Amino acid sequence: MKSTATIIRYTSLVTGVMVMASLPALAAEGKSGLPQLDPTWYVSQIFWLAVHFFVLYLFSSLIILPRIQKRQQLRNEKVAHDKATGDACKEEVKRLRLEYEQALALARANANDLRNRVAESTKETCRANEEKVFSELHDNYIAARKKIDADILELKKSLEPTIRDASRQILQKLTNSTVPDAVIENAHRIVMSADASSSAGSSS
Repeated sequence: MKSTATIIRYTSLVTGVMVMASLPALAAEGKSGLPQLDPTWYVSQIFWLAVHFFVLYLFSSLIILPRIQKRQQLRNEKVAHDKATGDACKEEVKRLRLEYEQALALARANANDLRNRVAESTKETCRANEEKVFSELHDNYIAARKKIDADILELKKSLEPTIRDASRQILQKLTNSTVPDAVIENAHRIVMSADASSSAGSSS
């Protein structure tokens, strides 16, 4: 605002000087026509032309041109600063993008490694649990088999007298005679050995 007011003030001053310089020519116009065509006014016109030119030259070189040059310099400095700032921002963006890509690649590698380790650990845990379960099932099967064999043996021992008596009675009815105990014992031993053989074959 201050520079604009100064320019207007200087412009008004130059205009006033030019008008004052033109007053004699305007006064003479009413007497002898156009004064600028009168040779008697050539010297005065050349003088005032030189004065006006010199004043305008000084005004332009001392006031207008320095301000234009200053504005141009400020503009160039601002453009250079903005360009430098833009280049710095661009380089910063490139650096941040590179760091982000590196961090992302590292995170993916860590995730893959963790997934592989978890999968391997899970496989090992499942394998160990499976072996443990199979071992427990085998031990339970062996224990159950032994208990069943023991129960069967105990049952056979408890049924031996009954079996002998039943065998004696059956043979006595079939032969209508008394059967010796040795025969009954021999037959019972044969049946028990055949049963033991069949049991061993089924368990194997």
